[in-house]
Amino acid sequence: MERVNIAIVDQNQFFKLGLGLALQEGFLQNGVKAKITGEERANIIFRAPDKRVSINFCHTQLLQGNFSSIPLYFSILEHKTIFPKIHCNLEAGSITRKDGVAAIVDKVMVCYRKKNSLVSSYCPRCRTQLTFSEGKVCRLIHLGYSQNQTAMLLGISPKTVSIHKRSAMRKLNIDNNIEFLRWLKMHSDSC
Repeated sequence: MERVNIAIVDQNQFFKLGLGLALQEGFLQNGVKAKITGEERANIIFRAPDKRVSINFCHTQLLQGNFSSIPLYFSILEHKTIFPKIHCNLEAGSITRKDGVAAIVDKVMVCYRKKNSLVSSYCPRCRTQLTFSEGKVCRLIHLGYSQNQTAMLLGISPKTVSIHKRSAMRKLNIDNNIEFLRWLKMHSDSC
């Protein structure tokens, strides 16, 4: 019998227990033995974002240790209306606390069966390879320099700085400056 390890990271212990039991039963009905484990051994991880963290959290920030394969991630959301506009590409999907058991099991089984075609090897939101010029511009903006100051320091025009910044934002799938600055603050080592 095929086996799968599932981790559920949530402060709501009742939801965590109920989801675990439902998933074990649902997988068993599909010929797969599911075991609830810690994240380090999990093939599928359900995670409720910490309320102190932006809803646009990224799963690879949480990815620790050596995984033989990248786990499937599902976000546990309070309501469908707050679905993040930008989400991690490692995320296979999201569930809400109000979703029915059958709907959750069906969604997870579909993703589990298609796992190899769904999961990318890295998340463009947090591990995008920026060009050398984009990286220089991002570093200086992160340090608090304006676009004009960055242009003077690099010996390029402010328009070129703007182009490099917009190109980096496009690669990161970020469309406003506030979110870009937040990303720079969280990923200063990526630039």
